[in-house]
Amino acid sequence: MILVAFSVLMILFMLSIHPFLAIDQPVQGDILVVEGWLPKNALKKAVEEFEMGEYYLLVTTGGPIPLDSYMSELFPDIKSYAEISASELITMGIEKNKIIAVSSPLVERNRTYSTAIALRNWLLNNMQSSEISINIFSLGPHARRTRLLFDMGLGDIVNIGIIATDNINYNANRWWKSSTGVRTIIGELIAYIYVKIFFNPKI
Repeated sequence: MILVAFSVLMILFMLSIHPFLAIDQPVQGDILVVEGWLPKNALKKAVEEFEMGEYYLLVTTGGPIPLDSYMSELFPDIKSYAEISASELITMGIEKNKIIAVSSPLVERNRTYSTAIALRNWLLNNMQSSEISINIFSLGPHARRTRLLFDMGLGDIVNIGIIATDNINYNANRWWKSSTGVRTIIGELIAYIYVKIFFNPKI
């Protein structure tokens, strides 16, 4: 009976954990916020979302590119992931006057929270309306942690929705059959638990 109960729990976990982490709860957004580290295929999906929605602005976020990264050689005039993704989105059809790159400072940890604070500062300095709604465009199981950290960073000044696009490197419905899927799920679950239980934005 113990073995059967354990097997049932494992099956329930395997079937439910990906939808839980890859939360998809958009709102009627004014601004689409795109995490700057997203791969090219995800950025294409972000373009589709922007064109289908009623957004008037697309904002990319992200911190500095490491000095020893190959991206520093490919993009010598671009200093952050926010700027790289903004440049890529423009080549995909987003008008320059509808996109803003909001770069965050270099931090050793809590990079997603740092991007949320950078966005908060930008919104407070540039947006006049107090009734702004944003949708954050993220990738698969990273979405729930992104939503939580952005809510900590700026949930008191905007209405936040989250959109999780698929990670094409594994089958979301059979993530346990892929080493990439297993690493992604386990890593994001641990990171989410850490943020939920131990992360204190005041420290």
